[in-house]
Amino acid sequence: DYLNAIKGQLKDENIKQHMISRIMPYLNQQANYYLSEVDYSFYVKIDKWLDIDIKGPGIANATYDSLSGGERRGIDLAIQLGFLDIARTQAGIFPDLLIFDELLDSSIDGQGIGEVLKIVRVKQKETNGKFFIISHRSEIDNELIDNRYHVIKENGYSRVEI
Repeated sequence: DYLNAIKGQLKDENIKQHMISRIMPYLNQQANYYLSEVDYSFYVKIDKWLDIDIKGPGIANATYDSLSGGERRGIDLAIQLGFLDIARTQAGIFPDLLIFDELLDSSIDGQGIGEVLKIVRVKQKETNGKFFIISHRSEIDNELIDNRYHVIKENGYSRVEI
């Protein structure tokens, strides 16, 4: 009986579900921390399947798909940074360089760009890290970034313009 019970617990799907259930409270806490730091008017509840419930004062039946592109991107980034925090605490991985490729390039307006950049700024200040955001958007507010580098492609070669 003991052997069968142990075999049941050690099945691959049971171990994964156990580990996921252990990190979900911390992931929710961290994701909501990043959202609150930029004054989002809602918070999220992420379940073990990574489905997201939107909660908050005056919010009823809100879904991830009903949010603006900037709000969705902010939630995505907050969850990604939450997973990074889990990696830091669980595995002792402390990257000080993060590269975000085209983080701001789809379904996001100027206000959304500002909100997402504020989340990045919170994490950058917290870790004192170096963050690179690769974007094709020209309307990014220079006040929200430290340095801007333009990469220009001519005759099949790229060059950096500072």
